[in-house]
Amino acid sequence: MSKNTTDTYWMKKALSLAMKGTGTVSPNPRVGCVIVNRFNEIIGTGFHQAYGGPHAEIIAIRSLKEAADGATMYLTLEPCTIHGKTPACAPVVCDLGLSRAVIGSIDPNPQVAGRGVQMLKDSGVDVTMGVGTKEANWLIRSFKKFITTGLPYVTVKVAQSLDGGIASSTGVSKWISSEESRKEVHALRGEVDAVLVGKQTALIDNPQLTVRELKGRNPLRFVFDRNLTLPHYLHIFTDSEHSKTIVCCAPSMKNSEKAKELAKLGVRVLPVPIDKKGNFKIIEFLGILSDQFFVSHLLVEGGGAVVSAFAQAACIDEFQLFVAPFLFGAPKSMATLPVALSPDEASKYSIVEHKKSGADLHIIAVKTDSGKEFSERMF
Repeated sequence: MSKNTTDTYWMKKALSLAMKGTGTVSPNPRVGCVIVNRFNEIIGTGFHQAYGGPHAEIIAIRSLKEAADGATMYLTLEPCTIHGKTPACAPVVCDLGLSRAVIGSIDPNPQVAGRGVQMLKDSGVDVTMGVGTKEANWLIRSFKKFITTGLPYVTVKVAQSLDGGIASSTGVSKWISSEESRKEVHALRGEVDAVLVGKQTALIDNPQLTVRELKGRNPLRFVFDRNLTLPHYLHIFTDSEHSKTIVCCAPSMKNSEKAKELAKLGVRVLPVPIDKKGNFKIIEFLGILSDQFFVSHLLVEGGGAVVSAFAQAACIDEFQLFVAPFLFGAPKSMATLPVALSPDEASKYSIVEHKKSGADLHIIAVKTDSGKEFSERMF
């Protein structure tokens, strides 16, 4: 194999390792590392396993089967140069005696942002960039938003018909998507820190909002219920994960009898600022998620009113659309969106992936300003 082919092969291995940190490292990024000797043999591997724990390259170094003199390190994210919950990694990597380092992505943390790469170069390591970059950027997309803005990355999941309906004219929405698509959603829940639904979705669908049929961490569950009117028999209040349920209400309801009843059930009540129209202030809500719950990735699962609120606030970073091959006719649509008078004025998203999901079409679209980082992914 040529060097380029070999680099792509080993970086793919590192990216696969990084995925193993899904659900356990947030708000830190998912990172994988492979160390290969001069005979093209793996001598060390590692991935970031838990928030606050050792980083991928440190775990790989600890796993070394032999000295790394003249070896090549494949790392999905550049080594850090700051002392956080763990010491800086770049100085340790520099002392290994590597001949090369192949790095997928520059760290978006302004305190690092290329300094790790420069430190390697200054120590005599030949650094190669641009291998697996789009995949590496995809892995850290929520971390990038969180570390640069202090707000969570917001993904909206929508299951809809060909004519754009998320429910029939009578409100029926189970099941629009295929079984395969529902498994995809469960995997997505395992990736994010929190899911959010509105009051009507919680009442009509009575969702569990948990990860099932595959292994994964159950996310926090938020529900918008301004006046705390939801019945207490719902799954989110009665199942084994009820302590992960947070009900968002108007500040005036914080100390109400309804709030006290939920507290007795082991469910947390969270006051969220509301605007003059009585709607939750989305930006403030996202700030609370970040500051109080360390949520770096939020999955909005509906319904239309909640999606509309995020769209009106221009806070949707990503859409995960599952389009089922049928027509509702006069359906209930996804959201009331900001009106664009022409295509030039419309909010722009880039389609970074589209694939079959059972009978459905699964489309992933990301805000155009960041979507270009992920489009035409290498692998």
